[in-house]
Amino acid sequence: MEQERIWYLMSRKMAREATDAELMELERLLREQPEAQYTMELMTAIWKNEREEEEAGVFDRYWPQLQEEEADVLKQSAIVPLRSKRKLWMAAVITGICVLAATAWLMRPYVGRFSQPVAENEVTTREGSRSKIKLPDGTQVWLNGGSKLTYNDDMKHAGTREVYLSGEACFDVAKDAEKPFIIHAGKMQVNVLGTVLNVRAYNDDSKTEATLVSGRIEVLMKDVPGQKIHLQPGEKLILYNNSQQKITPKQPAIRYSVANASTLPNDSMLLAETSWVENKLVFNNEKMPDILKKMEHWYNVSFEVNNEQINAVHFSGAFQDETVTEALTAMQQILHFQFTVKGNKIIIN
Repeated sequence: MEQERIWYLMSRKMAREATDAELMELERLLREQPEAQYTMELMTAIWKNEREEEEAGVFDRYWPQLQEEEADVLKQSAIVPLRSKRKLWMAAVITGICVLAATAWLMRPYVGRFSQPVAENEVTTREGSRSKIKLPDGTQVWLNGGSKLTYNDDMKHAGTREVYLSGEACFDVAKDAEKPFIIHAGKMQVNVLGTVLNVRAYNDDSKTEATLVSGRIEVLMKDVPGQKIHLQPGEKLILYNNSQQKITPKQPAIRYSVANASTLPNDSMLLAETSWVENKLVFNNEKMPDILKKMEHWYNVSFEVNNEQINAVHFSGAFQDETVTEALTAMQQILHFQFTVKGNKIIIN
């Protein structure tokens, strides 16, 4: 059934009749069944080539053959003949696309033998480190600790530039009005043209964030089809990842908010959300569980909390060259907790 669904969604997309929900469903199915991508490319190429030809030339090429086929069919059945050349031509083209698509699907085990797949690149940063890379289209990306970015070699020449992020990254996207830059991060899809933004989407975080520094972006939430949010520079979208939350009319499973990004007290030009690019670890009135998650990625450590009261405490502060022990000692003076270091594990009492 999924194969038929993919073909249906492909035809809807090529006819420009697909809804946002259908486009997202097609994207998901193509990720789950990569071999279907070949079928999509084949159908798109056929559709493009046929539409680029002059209509009269297409009629001249197809009409004699179609007349013969129609005559054979009429001899064997009582089917009413198609009187319009246009209808007959369109039927033939659609039938041809379906036949070729079906053939491509059946041939998918052999596709790798005849075509060279597009190389997929994966860049990762270990916990406690940060790195900077330049993508084939010229986009610059800073990756925070424990992050992974995946992209294709041909993104510079593809119709859209798409990347997949797990973790945190700051993007300075190269401008190309004809090729949108799409970031897939958790339950978010961020569409940009030329923009500086920060995206935080760690799998173990309670929320996913997209912060716009400059330019413009459009954010789609994959679990809420049709919902689009446009951010202004200095704003951030927070999507709460409450997978255990029950769905009720008063409290839907997906909750989000739009807030202003935070600036540092001593540097109004630097946002707290992007301060890590400048090697600064900043907390702005954040709860201790969120602070410890950031520190785990920053220092490559793990925390065990045996003091439940501290989880409700909020803290603001900034660290740059301090070790994890020095940072905790400074926080200890305000929050009044005890900690013990055992290798890469830190126990808070």
